[in-house]
Amino acid sequence: DLGSFTATEEVYFTNTTGEALPSVVLRIYGNAVGDAPQVRLTGSSCVATTCRVAFDGRSTIELRPETPVPNNGRLRVHLELAGDLKEIAPERSSLMGQAMEGLTRIGEPGAEHGDYGLLAHGSGIASLGNFYAVVAPRRDGGWVRGDDSTLGDLGSDGIVHFRSKVIAPQGARLAVTGEVTHEQTVLGQNGQPGHTELTAVAGLTRNFAIVLSRAFEIATAEVQGVQVRSYFLASDRPAGEAALETAKVALNTFHRRFGPYPYTDLEVV
Repeated sequence: DLGSFTATEEVYFTNTTGEALPSVVLRIYGNAVGDAPQVRLTGSSCVATTCRVAFDGRSTIELRPETPVPNNGRLRVHLELAGDLKEIAPERSSLMGQAMEGLTRIGEPGAEHGDYGLLAHGSGIASLGNFYAVVAPRRDGGWVRGDDSTLGDLGSDGIVHFRSKVIAPQGARLAVTGEVTHEQTVLGQNGQPGHTELTAVAGLTRNFAIVLSRAFEIATAEVQGVQVRSYFLASDRPAGEAALETAKVALNTFHRRFGPYPYTDLEVV
């Protein structure tokens, strides 16, 4: 089923503000746009301490531990999430379609079709972007709990480390942030469907995304030790191969102008 997902998330937060924090605020940026929140918070707790949790029902989660988090202290948070992926028409994922959505958002903040399909499925492809909670930014000594604008990137997340395990429908091919460390197919038993299971790690990264489809084809190349992959549908092979060539040129330009690309994989979907 490409129409829904569940997620178990653990956040390891270190207080580097220089002062004790009575609360820690998380944001679910996928809920910051659109007509209704698509991600639900179904469970929350702090590990090894007691927290009061306040969720505004949309994109802001505030955690108040029983004692403030001291400078350089840590807070470990456990979250259970569930969400729906809207079905979108193929034309909404075209360059023109996304440009028009951007214009709509300028004129009508919060418009229904203003999320670019971040949490959506269509043409047999599922896209999960900004589906989980991240530590909110701080400004002027306080947490940023809302958004002045939802135009452009939803959040400027801090650099963190991700460790992920993704369970998807059997036969799905997945593009995920980071380096895949293990992948296997688990066959169904006793009438239960099988699934595809993947684990990945990503260090020093600002966000994590998943795009998957049973119909994906993949073209690959290597550029100065970096594995480059382009994911596409069979009907789009010429464009998918062109995207791979464009990514190779861009990566070579990056190496020449800025220095070595700091990751082992680059995936274009």
